[in-house]
Parts: sequence; structure tokens; C-alpha cells
Amino acid sequence: MINVGCQKEPAKIAVEAVTLNPTSISLTEGESATVSATLTPSDATNQKVLWNTSNPSVATVESGKVTAIAAGNATITASTDDGGKTASCQVTVKAKEIRITWLSLDKATMELEIGGTGTLTAIITPSDATDKTLFWSSDDETVATVSGEGVVSALKAGKATISVTTIYGDRAATCAVTVTGATPEAVDLGLSVKWASCNLGATKPEEYGGYYQWAGTEDVSDTSIYLDLTNCPYHIGADDKTGWTKYVSSAYPSYWSGEGTPDSIKFLNSEDDAASVNLGGKWRMPRQSEVEELLKKCTTEWTTMNGVKGRTFTSTINGNSIFLPAAGFRDGDYLGAEGSYGYYWSSSRVKQYPNEAQRILINPEKASIQYIARYLGLSVRAVTD
Repeated sequence: MINVGCQKEPAKIAVEAVTLNPTSISLTEGESATVSATLTPSDATNQKVLWNTSNPSVATVESGKVTAIAAGNATITASTDDGGKTASCQVTVKAKEIRITWLSLDKATMELEIGGTGTLTAIITPSDATDKTLFWSSDDETVATVSGEGVVSALKAGKATISVTTIYGDRAATCAVTVTGATPEAVDLGLSVKWASCNLGATKPEEYGGYYQWAGTEDVSDTSIYLDLTNCPYHIGADDKTGWTKYVSSAYPSYWSGEGTPDSIKFLNSEDDAASVNLGGKWRMPRQSEVEELLKKCTTEWTTMNGVKGRTFTSTINGNSIFLPAAGFRDGDYLGAEGSYGYYWSSSRVKQYPNEAQRILINPEKASIQYIARYLGLSVRAVTD
């Protein structure tokens, strides 16, 4: 006897749903992440899942592995082979960050006249850096400022360092800027030297310009700079009768505190001459004899130029003239006597008083040459051969 039987196939368990984990991801170009698909019920007969991306140029997917291709957005979809159940994951791809590895400027140094401008160009490596944001700064904005585009503006004579840094601050470059006084016109009065048409630090005859200590080459117009013997060039003593280290006559050794014996230097050396340092060329401060020549061979009148009071000096030789504004003077923490007095340094020290130097004095009554303390801040009117 032969028995023939029929075995039933197991019952098919259908897929009811599919979920993804995570449901959103953020990647950077080149990165990858895995998205897991979970079927409900977990013992569904057909576990096959089909994967798809809405934007393969942004992100691709293979067996749940998502790879970021380029910046943008894409939707990753998982579909069950059984029943076509779907679930999705939103993918955001960010551009790969390319950091700046080298930063430099097209100029290491720059020279400008007061009122002038110059442009610095930043050179970035690599050229395709992701964030090219740069920050510009000046270490002395009273001398020169810089814009966000690298345009440097010269404000007063002096030195400033312009810096540029990356947004992360990990790369930087600098440019050393030197600002000189605007080159004035040399006015021929028929004298032994030509006189500048305007004050040092000014661009017009009636402008006051800067204020300088004798043997000092930096403008001390800023009243936050307290002027007295403690910051007087070449002075280290407790009073004005001692402690001088340069420009002292050997006839007055008690004033001397330098090495050796008094130097007996009568006139400012070029490195201590504000006009020479800030204007360059053959410009310098006038000597006492040249001031005396100006006073002797010019007529002078107290007058006003464009609303500014001062004295006009007119040559008796050729009729040409210069105007010296009554710019006042700097002492302590103030600026005084503007509009009433003008004080102008010569390059000559006073023989009998090494703590003082010769100066031009102008006021409504007269123009004369006198001497005054070296620490004060006075105007400078340059001369040239």
C-alpha cells in the first residue's frame, strides 16, 4: 500500500510598514552615513528594501549607505519590495570647507603723504578657499586707517602697522606704513634758503599742522600726551638744569648726563629734525641765522588768511611771501594761545641754556626770535636749499 500526502506551504507574512533611522542627516561633501530600515512586522516574509535618491548629484545611496557628493538637499527613500511601503530621510549636504593655508600682502612696506591713500591686496592660498572673509586693522589709527577692502588712508606723520587676518585668526600678514608730511611748495623769498609754503603736518598755509618737541620727530598734537621734562627728548634728569644727554655746550657741563663730556652740538642732527624725518629730501628746520635773515629781509604784517590769524612775511628782495598761522603751542595736557600767538622751532639750541632752543615768536604786535623750553610742542616751518 502506498500513501501519498500533500504538505502545506508556510503562511506568507506581509509587510505592513517601513521606518528609517535617522529620518534626517547632515553631511559634508565626501562624508557618508548609514540609514537603517526597519520593517513591520519584523518577521515579514519578504525583507527586501529598495533604495532611491531624489538628487544623485547631491547624495547617492546603496543598501542604506548615503554618500554626500555636493552641497544641496536630497531625499533618500526606502521602498519595500513587498507592498511598496515607503519611508524617507532628508539629507543636507554642506560644501567641504577649504581653509586658507597661506595669507600674504602684495606690499610689505608702504609710504604715503598725509591725506594720501594706498591699496593693499591680500593674496590667499588656496585660491578656492571656502571662506575668504578677512579682517583689517591698524595698530595706530591716528597715523593711518584701513578699510575692509584694504584701502589705507594717511592721517598724520608717523608709522603704523596694517594687519590682515583670516576669519579664524590663524593666518595673518602685515604691512609697515610710513606717513610723511605732504611735500610743501618751496617758496623763494630771495634768501639763503627757500621756506615751506605751509607748516609741517599741514597741506595749506593757514592750517596749523602738527606740534613737535625740540629734537622730537613725532607729532604731539594729542593732548592726552602730557608734555613735560619726563618725556622730553634726550632728558633724564629730575629738573631742567640737569640730565641732558645730547645737545649740550661744553661750557655748561652741569647740564650734562650723557656719556663722556658734553657734545657741544649746536644744531639738530637730521635724525632729530622733525622736518628732515617727516619730509625727507633736503627739508630741515631753519637755523637761528636763517630765522634772523627772514626777520631782517622781510616785512611782516599781522593778518588773516581764510579766517585764520597769523603773520605774513613778504620779501623785500622779490616780493614773494609766506603766511605763518598763530597755531599756539602744546604744554602739559593742553593746547593754548591759538589765534593769538605762533611759536616755531629753529634747529639751534641756546648756547647759555642747554635746556632751551631758539624759536620764532609771532603775535599781533611783532615777530621776533626768542628761546623756550625744549619739551614744549611747537609748530615747525621747514626750509630747503
